[in-house]
Amino acid sequence: MISVIVPIHNSERYLRRCIESILSQTYKNIEIILIDDGSTDKSSLICDEYAKIDSRIKVFHQKNQGVAAARQKGLELSCGEYIIHCDSDDWMDSCMIEEFISCASHKSVDIVWADFYTESINGRNYIRQNINNPDNINSLIGSLANAIIMGSLWNFLIKKDLIKDITFDVNQQCCEDLIFILTVLVNNKTARIAHIDKAFYHYFQNETSILHSLNPNKSYQIYQYTIKKLEEIGAINRHDKNGGYFYKRIVIGSLFQLKKYREMKDTYPEIHSRIFREMSFSAKFSFFSFCLLGYPRIGAFIEKLKQFIKK
Repeated sequence: MISVIVPIHNSERYLRRCIESILSQTYKNIEIILIDDGSTDKSSLICDEYAKIDSRIKVFHQKNQGVAAARQKGLELSCGEYIIHCDSDDWMDSCMIEEFISCASHKSVDIVWADFYTESINGRNYIRQNINNPDNINSLIGSLANAIIMGSLWNFLIKKDLIKDITFDVNQQCCEDLIFILTVLVNNKTARIAHIDKAFYHYFQNETSILHSLNPNKSYQIYQYTIKKLEEIGAINRHDKNGGYFYKRIVIGSLFQLKKYREMKDTYPEIHSRIFREMSFSAKFSFFSFCLLGYPRIGAFIEKLKQFIKK
């Protein structure tokens, strides 16, 4: 049996589409675990409605504790041999679970992952998860930790035996799935994995989601914590100057937005030269660039000079 865990919070607008896509799976031996994380809209009622329609659906209502706590509760309630997640504003192609479990069975692997689609008001995009050696666990760890590919649980079918005592960090309200996946991989280096070069999952880019509504202060806190967790679980080496580069750059950018220019110079100095090297020629003379080098006053003066010249 496959356990499909769906964390839910105020998703009434999209929830039916999500649940219907799971119910329509051609692979029928599934349980659907709906975790209502303190919704104040009609999401709770929709969950209960579907539970009456299909006996494979389990519903658990809890006070709002965040997505990590909702995922953890779903994990505790799961009975399947394999686990997969689905976010409440997304949906699956009807063949997704069958394709994943067929791959797991045919190749005798513990983890299956695939490409995916993004969906927005601008249309659909196919996101190819391009990495070297996609069936190699160390290659996968490095690619996830450095944001070369997306670390979302909805794109990974994981054998429950690998999870054992691994739990979600309820203090992490963003990237909780990335840290969970990486913890599973780091703790199970002998696990067998397989990548499917197809897309089945539709990731809806909802502007009201946590990821799309971060202010600079929240972004700084979340990604600083993410880097800390990546180091703690051994997904990146704190002595590797390129380890966690993507997230470190977000932290530095957040400090700039918060106008904490002095702190920028001393924050992850090991990546400053790379950031500067990757800038365009004109960007090398920007206010951001001078703040990165520790000269915010010179940068401010040059910006004023640029404005004066334009006038």
